[in-house]
Amino acid sequence: MHANTNSQGQRRLENRDCSSRRAILAGGALIVWLASIIVCLQALSGYERSPGLIGKSLRLWPSTSALVHVKSDFTLVMFVHPQCPCTHASLEELNVIMTSEQARHAMAYVAFIKLSGTNDQWIHTYSWGRASEIPNVTRCVDYEGREAHRFGAKTSGDLFLYDPSGHLEFAGGITSARGEEGDNTGRQAVLGLLAGESVRWQDHAVFGCALFDSSPASASANQDTKP
Repeated sequence: MHANTNSQGQRRLENRDCSSRRAILAGGALIVWLASIIVCLQALSGYERSPGLIGKSLRLWPSTSALVHVKSDFTLVMFVHPQCPCTHASLEELNVIMTSEQARHAMAYVAFIKLSGTNDQWIHTYSWGRASEIPNVTRCVDYEGREAHRFGAKTSGDLFLYDPSGHLEFAGGITSARGEEGDNTGRQAVLGLLAGESVRWQDHAVFGCALFDSSPASASANQDTKP
């Protein structure tokens, strides 16, 4: 009888030990899972906040450009990769600018890069349609990125603002991160310059896909559909 009682007690201890080990393993697995989520979120946040390349912009309107500089108005030129979903936000910010009171004496071009080996469908994305809805905007196709090279654009969403005399007033992006809409330093600078104000910043980081990448990674995942 005494031996049987000892045996039952030993089994209970072993069961408690197994339960404790399972709980520890489950807790460890949960910690690893949570840590992996945190790492992924940090990586995603880092990507969204990482700016694109910035080229060397011209201080005067390029004389060889096929785009017409209107000498009575401010002229804005935005370069867009048609497959870049990050640029949706840049176009929304351009819409905020072009519908503002400050832009009553301004016109804009949105130049869509068309790379070698791509067809018209590659150009006609959501961004192409959205640009047509923005007031005082002329869409154009930039074959092989010739205009982008002339202006010094390297990243989708890159915006150049020239005054009526053809002098560059601003070069850079008008979003605070990839695909992020809302008030930001770039937009504020452009609106201030259009209003004739002296602004602190005349450039800003550009957040978007590389203009000369035929299939940006972010585009392949999102297929340039509206967020």
